[in-house]
Amino acid sequence: MNTSNPFPVLTFVSRLLRGLGWLVTVAGASYAVITGIIEPLLPQHQYGAGDAFDFLVGAAVAVVGISIVAYGELIGVAFAIEANTRRAADGVAAMQGKQPVSSS
Repeated sequence: MNTSNPFPVLTFVSRLLRGLGWLVTVAGASYAVITGIIEPLLPQHQYGAGDAFDFLVGAAVAVVGISIVAYGELIGVAFAIEANTRRAADGVAAMQGKQPVSSS
């Protein structure tokens, strides 16, 4: 069975999407908490519409980040499905006495 990665570019894209997605998620959540929750609690600061807007923007950015992570994970799921399909096909081929699918 071929153990090398048959899709190196997709693997890189998947990891890149997951990494960038988590960075965007953390940045958005941090922005929402700092500017929308902590800052209005400081002395000499009144909660206003701008603070609510800042919180909503940060929350939206965090949701976009989670979506980016999910797209990266979808590539990983496709890899797992492909690997399991090959393994099952090899098992069926072995039971029938044929050459495994993954060696061709």
